[in-house]
Amino acid sequence: MEPFITWDQQIFKRIIQLRDHGIYDLLFTYLTELGSYRYGAVLLMCLILWCYKKRGLKIIFLAHVIALPSTLVLILLKRLIDRPRPAAIFGEHIQIAGTEILNHFSFPSGHAFTAFCLLGLLLAFNKQWGLLFLPLACLIGFSRIYIGAHFPLDVCVGSIIGFVPNYWIAMRLKIKLKSSPDRLKFKTF
Repeated sequence: MEPFITWDQQIFKRIIQLRDHGIYDLLFTYLTELGSYRYGAVLLMCLILWCYKKRGLKIIFLAHVIALPSTLVLILLKRLIDRPRPAAIFGEHIQIAGTEILNHFSFPSGHAFTAFCLLGLLLAFNKQWGLLFLPLACLIGFSRIYIGAHFPLDVCVGSIIGFVPNYWIAMRLKIKLKSSPDRLKFKTF
């Protein structure tokens, strides 16, 4: 396991060397906030309400129900593994100024989880919106490494835990919007 952790830290250091202390630092500092639950969930809810109007509240409720099990897994893994964050290993200077410095619960990344959970749900509800959101989800994940908050493995696992179960559950339910604006049709296989 030690060689794998060393490899993860080496990739992290190479990404940190990409910093320009200018526009990209500012860009990734803002992008990383889109992956926080408070902004990510609001973004999804606004998008759903805008796209589905009257049925939007039901879809929002369903999206939260679908995401709940994987969210619990994320929280459990963070507590059980308690991997130190880069700032705890390399010092606080490793993180971009102005970003919140945390020292523990690095694995898996909650921001990457949120971004890819949203991606999975968007792809299930509306493939076009999901495909448009894909680059943003990837940039949010990368931003967590770039600003110094997470190691690459944290982001990869957070992304997988966020995307796979949420997309799979939503697609298994095969949510179909009926022509009636007040009802959802659930088709399970």
